Amino acid sequence: MEKNEITGSILFPDEAKIVILVVDDNPFERRMVRDELESDGFRIEEASDGPQALEICRTLLPHVILLDVSMPGMSGVETCAALRNLPGGAQVPILMVTGGDDTESIRHSYEAGASDFISKPFHTLILAHRIRYMLRANRVFCALAKNTARLTQAQRIARVGSWDWAPRTDALEITEQVARIFGMQLEHFPKTHAGLLKLIHPEDQELVQQSLHECITKEQPFSLEYRIMLPDGSHRFVHGQAALAHDESNHEHSVAGTIQDIMERKQAEEKIHFLAYYDSLTGLANRYLFKDRVNQALAYAQRHQVIIAILYMDLDRFKAVNDTLGHTVGDLLLQEVAER
Repeated sequence: MEKNEITGSILFPDEAKIVILVVDDNPFERRMVRDELESDGFRIEEASDGPQALEICRTLLPHVILLDVSMPGMSGVETCAALRNLPGGAQVPILMVTGGDDTESIRHSYEAGASDFISKPFHTLILAHRIRYMLRANRVFCALAKNTARLTQAQRIARVGSWDWAPRTDALEITEQVARIFGMQLEHFPKTHAGLLKLIHPEDQELVQQSLHECITKEQPFSLEYRIMLPDGSHRFVHGQAALAHDESNHEHSVAGTIQDIMERKQAEEKIHFLAYYDSLTGLANRYLFKDRVNQALAYAQRHQVIIAILYMDLDRFKAVNDTLGHTVGDLLLQEVAER
């Protein structure tokens, strides 16, 4: 059977290729179900007990399992739990067959991982429709799981996390990537925006709070860069975006947003800025930054009618140091002078 590479979920074929495993110790019951479902175009496999069902599923994972609760030896509930632990078994719909008043078995079946149940005696036409419904529901579930997995993978690659905040209750929902950006486990992350605000750098909290207030009151989306505090006391630059979202059904509104880790970009920008305006050997301002500051000072002096002065320093006999002791020693001398 085909599997989705991202989620491991089942890729459903056409109905004519759908395999249904019927597990029942009663051969008459199995035959009755086989005849009806095969006439509807399904392919049927049979197992007389739990161990045989597990053996079949290890080599041929069906699309639906019809499992009788009351079987000698390994019960249907035990078989259901074991099937869920097989590779790919977590996504297979399991329809439990129970007695009409066996509510206890129904409860245990759901606890073991059953998808649904049907009570004896049942009409075979109803059974076929129930199976088709389970297949449709499972297709939707698998598609949702696939999309969720792709979104999670995309967020991890882009270092972006998403969040949703309900202002009325202050309830905050986040994706796992948001917690990862903050250097935290998802279960330890604050469940309110008030708690999230405490994780923002103190100097940037007012900016974020003001932007969020305008987003709610003026329906004005925001996009800004700010710093967050990590558990080790260091900080990280992030880019945050948010917009107001309305729920027309209950007239509630929420704020949906994203957080992106831009620390590497900030570090690259700082490195580029340093290389452009500072000497890589001494760390002192280079001629480009010097000219910029001189121009600023001259403009200030002209505007305020003041006099400026420039202090010029030189190293006597520096060429002799390079020629006699080498450029490495000359570099060390320049670094020492710059440090002083």
